[in-house]
Amino acid sequence: MTTDLTLPSDKMTGKCTFYTFWNSPAVSCNPMKCPDDGFCAAIPLKYMQPAGSSKASCGKCVKIVYGKKKAAVVRVMDTCPECPDVNID
Repeated sequence: MTTDLTLPSDKMTGKCTFYTFWNSPAVSCNPMKCPDDGFCAAIPLKYMQPAGSSKASCGKCVKIVYGKKKAAVVRVMDTCPECPDVNID
């Protein structure tokens, strides 16, 4: 996967939590499926709607950097309404 979703800041510091609802029929991006590698995520509502659509970010990919020089690219599958603006689930 390549990164194709740009958040307002190049670098944001927040928390990542374990996203478990990717296989639920009630995800924001339904009927999209999580990639086989399992790298899918839910993002705060603020970033799900940059273009004014509730599904504007569905299927886009974002790079998450963690630890010392570790990174993962995840596909946006859902909205995380309870996530603070700097967190990803």
